[in-house]
Amino acid sequence: MSIATISAVWESFQGSTEERLVLLAIADGSGSDGLFTLNPGHIAKKCRMTPEQAGEILGRLVAAAWIKDEGAKHEGGAVFRITPIIKNATLKKGPRP
Repeated sequence: MSIATISAVWESFQGSTEERLVLLAIADGSGSDGLFTLNPGHIAKKCRMTPEQAGEILGRLVAAAWIKDEGAKHEGGAVFRITPIIKNATLKKGPRP
């Protein structure tokens, strides 16, 4: 868990409440370098939503560049990085990319 990453999400994220919840769950599980292993089922459980809802929100976070695929695998999952340095990003509703 990175307090700095969580704080950055609180301070700069402009998306919906459910998107903020998912991003905070990701920040809670990321390292100080922002890296995390993407597990939509775990995120869904942590946020008390369905895996489909979590997947849709994760797609929007990727599209808005709040999380980025690092192109690596770790313990069976894809490695992503949370990028909270993007200030005032807004997410557009729509289908998952």
